[in-house]
Amino acid sequence: MRSMRPRAALAAAAALPLTALAIMLGSSGSAAGVQTGTTLTWHTLRLTNGWHTLPAGSNFGSPAWAVSGGIVYLRGAIQGGAGSDLATLPSGARPRHNLWICYVTSGPTTSGMLVRRDGLISLFGPGDAQTFSSLAGVSFPRSA
Repeated sequence: MRSMRPRAALAAAAALPLTALAIMLGSSGSAAGVQTGTTLTWHTLRLTNGWHTLPAGSNFGSPAWAVSGGIVYLRGAIQGGAGSDLATLPSGARPRHNLWICYVTSGPTTSGMLVRRDGLISLFGPGDAQTFSSLAGVSFPRSA
């Protein structure tokens, strides 16, 4: 795992609560223009470089992605990768610009995820991503 620069980590941490706030407002139906009651269609996230789903009994779910209302959602948990690059999102699920996002690794601790505009998803330290990395709760706007 490569280490992440502190500024990138801070920027990623600052962006995450805004997404969570939009989701919370949308579920209450109190925010104008926010979709509510949308059913997500999940697609398998095709893992590379030795990354794989946690064992079935772990109850974290298989890695997947969905898009709704211009927001890309990830779910599931992974382990065991041989490099920092874990998957590539299809063109309809890619951000307009490279994005740094915080995610949870073994420890528990947070680490940095880089989602590039070409769809490549990479994980960066300081956490132990090979033992456990959660994709649950990761979301970002396609237009970002």
